[in-house]
Amino acid sequence: MSTKSPTELSVLQEISDKLSQLLTLTRLANSQAIADFKKQIDEDPVFQAILDLADATLSSSELKAKVNEKTKASEPTIKRRIALLMEKGALYARKKGQEIYYGDTGLYS
Repeated sequence: MSTKSPTELSVLQEISDKLSQLLTLTRLANSQAIADFKKQIDEDPVFQAILDLADATLSSSELKAKVNEKTKASEPTIKRRIALLMEKGALYARKKGQEIYYGDTGLYS
């Protein structure tokens, strides 16, 4: 890994600041939709379990098994909830080899 020059660090900080501003504006513009989906998450133990366990350290199959263990929800239900959380920006996915790992984006925290 190369060392960044002060100019590069300054540019990276500026980019980070702009991205933070963009995220804030997006949250403000969509605050009602975010609040509505947050309510849905809070009322659904499967959503809650997925978000509690999705720390990008469990493979998709491990995550589904742990959510099933915690909630007794079926695999199709868990898959649908994961898909909806992905669609709504609550989860991100990273592929490592053949496995997919999910993490909580923090959007609804």
